[in-house]
Amino acid sequence: MMKENGPQINGPGSERKMTPEEFYKEIGADYQTALSRMMGNQGLLARMLKKFENDRNYEALEKAMEENDYEGIFAAAHTLKGVAGNLELTPLYETCTRLSDATRGGKKDGDVQGLFLAVREAYRNVMENVKKLA
Repeated sequence: MMKENGPQINGPGSERKMTPEEFYKEIGADYQTALSRMMGNQGLLARMLKKFENDRNYEALEKAMEENDYEGIFAAAHTLKGVAGNLELTPLYETCTRLSDATRGGKKDGDVQGLFLAVREAYRNVMENVKKLA
């Protein structure tokens, strides 16, 4: 039986699973900084990224946006910003920062809808790539 050392394949038609380092490169964030936040433990980093799939702050943000609830938008964006910052998900962190700044104190300051769309794009990019992690 021949053992292959190529990319990890999970079955017919499935994509190759990516490493955390590849994940961070794909989303435009700094892997080394993320790894240092986890004291150099790549396994812990991978587990924390996979747990992010279960985070419900983005859903709360969507609901608050639908209801034009600026206090709710601020709370959800601010919390999501914290989670994204802890995991060094820089593009998501930065977009959440702008949205939370624009809704601080429950007030609308600027193009909240446009800022939300930027958060949504960054969030979807993170989630799409988290699903590809080994």
